[in-house]
Amino acid sequence: MTRWLGTIAIAMLALAIFALYTGVARVKAQHKAIETLKAEIAREHEAIRVLKAEWSYLNQPERLQALVRRHSGLTPTKPSQITTLSSLPERKPATVGETTQ
Repeated sequence: MTRWLGTIAIAMLALAIFALYTGVARVKAQHKAIETLKAEIAREHEAIRVLKAEWSYLNQPERLQALVRRHSGLTPTKPSQITTLSSLPERKPATVGETTQ
């Protein structure tokens, strides 16, 4: 009987050692994964910081105003372009099949 108890105790000890070993290996793998994620998060934070700086540069009002002047062809409204509603001609009603624009 003592022999069986000794064998069972040794088997349980071996199972406990195996469980601890696999647990430690899993913990080390999780720590490695966490460190990888931390490094990735740090890279993403740096990329976000760079993008925010670039966005700030691209949205400078002076730069945007220069781009609008160069590319839009719009000019400031002249006083002669302003009119009242009563000075506009009467609009004809649309007939069937006509589209209004």
